[in-house]
Amino acid sequence: MSTSTSTPARQQPTPGIPQQRTALPTLPTLPDLLRHQARERRDEIAVISTESRLTFGQLDSSAQRLGSHLVGAGVAPDSCVGLFVEPSADLVTGVWGILAAGAAYLPLSPDYPDSRLRYMASDAGVGVVVTQPHLRARLTGLVPEGTTVVAVDEATAPAAPEGPGSAGKLAHPSPSRARTISPTSSTPPAAQAAPRA
Repeated sequence: MSTSTSTPARQQPTPGIPQQRTALPTLPTLPDLLRHQARERRDEIAVISTESRLTFGQLDSSAQRLGSHLVGAGVAPDSCVGLFVEPSADLVTGVWGILAAGAAYLPLSPDYPDSRLRYMASDAGVGVVVTQPHLRARLTGLVPEGTTVVAVDEATAPAAPEGPGSAGKLAHPSPSRARTISPTSSTPPAAQAAPRA
């Protein structure tokens, strides 16, 4: 007994006839899009939080410095970096900095129970976690021994020393590499982005 399907049959290549391949267009990565906005709207507000405001230029510069610092700390394209920050401008800078390094980020909300944070960090195999100075002590007890902890403000300061062996080169990830690892379907509230058309 045969069944018919409504799916059209795929055309098979004809033997002896060369197949034409169409190259996919190169799409900009998320960090490329931020750099474009920083060039076009350098002094316009990109992030508003309770403690600060960042222009597109400031956000891009901070993200590039953090990304460069992370590369110097051993973050490679396709690696997973934990992001343990409260909703703030630091959260936005952390995300963009991790993406600029070519890595994926794992949101580790300070609101999660310690047991969940320990499990997530261990299960994802994060070797580096980006945090805020006031959360560093708590984080130390949550991540596996040997995990590198990077404070956003220290890594993004204009005179921030880069990690060992860093030449300041950032990865330029393919679009498939610019991603997040989401532990839940809900997104915690973050700093407000200024609405733009």
